[in-house]
Formats: sequence, C-alpha cells, structure tokens
Amino acid sequence: MLPVYIRPSYKGIAARTVSLPRDAEDLIAIHSKSDYSPLSPVQPSFSTIELFYRRFLDWSSYGAYLLSYNGTTLFLLELMPVDHTELGNYYPAASFDYSIGVKLGVDGDMIEEAVRGLLAALEGIFTENQGIYRLVLRITYSEEENLLKVVLERAGFEKLVEVGEEVVYARWR
Repeated sequence: MLPVYIRPSYKGIAARTVSLPRDAEDLIAIHSKSDYSPLSPVQPSFSTIELFYRRFLDWSSYGAYLLSYNGTTLFLLELMPVDHTELGNYYPAASFDYSIGVKLGVDGDMIEEAVRGLLAALEGIFTENQGIYRLVLRITYSEEENLLKVVLERAGFEKLVEVGEEVVYARWR
C-alpha cells in the first residue's frame, strides 16, 4: 500500500489504513453522505461496503485511508494510478499521475479541519511517494459536492478540465 505519512506538526490529524470490519460504519456513513441521495431507496449496507473494500484492498497495492481530527473522521481518501480509472477519458494522463478519491464525512462546520487534514495527507503522499507528481480527481457538481469543491480548492487543487458537470481537479507536488 502507498504510504500516507502525517507529520507530528499536524496536531490532532491522523491517517489509518481502512480495515474491515472495524471501519465499516465510517465507510457506510461517508458513502451515504457523498454518493447517495437521502431520499434514495438504495443505501450502502455493511455487506456491499465490505465486499467493495475487501476487493479494492486485495486487488491493489494502493490504498484507502480514513483521516481524522481528534477522533472525528473527516474523510475517506483513496489512491490508485490514473490508468486504473476512467480519468484518462477526460484529459491526457501522464505516468506520474495518481487518482485521489476524497469523500467527505463532515459538514461545513468542520471545513477548516478537513482542509488541514487534506493538506497533511497531500504532504505525506508527495513526501513518501517520489514517483507521484500530480494527484487528479473528478467530481460532478451537485449541492452536496460544493463543500468538497471548497475543500479541494483551499488545499491547492485547480481545475484541469471541465466537461459539462464533470470537473477534473489536479494538484501538483
């Protein structure tokens, strides 16, 4: 798994590798908040989350991490090479690009902590993984994801390309 090291200077911020069944409740809450409408009859369950993350973690040597601030889970972070994703359909990907998935687990009242946590994670990713020069992710504009857009931009991500409601953001080393 790619390491995500958090420097001690980021007091209160911690990163841990996703582990099942320990993290299933956090993962369900995060996916419910970021991937599903509250009115949707389909919601993530323990079995679907467990199946997905067991396959994801067994399949790849990359990673899924939960970042927290003083014990409160801020967000889920996933890393993998861009060529293992659909991001290459949106822009000409480079070999040093990695896809970073960020799914917030908090509301606007913890935006500063989320930004600080993401900055800590980015520093750790770039420091510990010398072959990664650019982190790229795609979001679809919606009411729920406006907060994610704010967090990304405050953490130094910039629009790389925009196709309709799909926006690819990138952050260089």
